[in-house]
Amino acid sequence: MKSDFLLYASIITSASAFSPGASNRRMKGTFTSLDASKLICSFDKDDFALETGEWPYTAADIGRLDPTDDASFYDEPRFVTHIDDQAIESLTDYYREEFGAVYKAKQEKTPGSKLDILDLCSSWISHFPTELEDEYGMTVGIGMNEEELTANKQLYMHYAQDLNKNPKLSQFEDNSFDIITNVVSVDYL
Repeated sequence: MKSDFLLYASIITSASAFSPGASNRRMKGTFTSLDASKLICSFDKDDFALETGEWPYTAADIGRLDPTDDASFYDEPRFVTHIDDQAIESLTDYYREEFGAVYKAKQEKTPGSKLDILDLCSSWISHFPTELEDEYGMTVGIGMNEEELTANKQLYMHYAQDLNKNPKLSQFEDNSFDIITNVVSVDYL
């Protein structure tokens, strides 16, 4: 029996996916047609050593190789891209398709509304499609370096916050965003 898993280059979801009912449906494998269009591989149950749901790792397996404080690494701004140009183009194309679909669905429910986006682990560039900027409402970035965040022209506002030390997003009300992204920095969390 095959189990389908969705593999994405980035984390993107509608904020409504965090409501209790929606979360349970999605976790049990009920995917929307939008999700299904992104299915890129399937796995057999035999591909996994343990039964589904068992955690196969120890604390040593997920320990950090470099235990120093992240803040010292992010003290100085790094205006570099962490992925190559082709990856950036693919990511922006992906955002274009997904943002467009979420925007269209939102328009059906609330005509005239705009997309509110939270970019986690943000930096000086978010790779959002520039031609859709008229559809964006509140675009907020959370990252580690104030200078990099200030340089990001796609953000309406930003917060310098170490999510490893303070993972709470208490500055926002629940369901404040239609889309949440986290690209190329998820490994730092």
